[in-house]
Amino acid sequence: MSVEFDELTKARENPTEDMQNLVEFTDEEGYGKYLDLHECYVKYVNLKGIEKIDYITYLTVFDQLFDISKEKKNAAYRE
Repeated sequence: MSVEFDELTKARENPTEDMQNLVEFTDEEGYGKYLDLHECYVKYVNLKGIEKIDYITYLTVFDQLFDISKEKKNAAYRE
């Protein structure tokens, strides 16, 4: 177990190039400084049974997943 822990610690301290490039950010997103959630917003407002909200409201509630009932978390929601 300690060997696995040591390997995990080494991997965190010296990440490989693959680990460093897990997410490709665009120039518009400031290469990771900003995050464009518009595509996620469009998918969210097109879900059936979800109240239609504006983008600014979405930004304040998008991380509150526990407020969405299980009945609404179908296959389209998982996309």
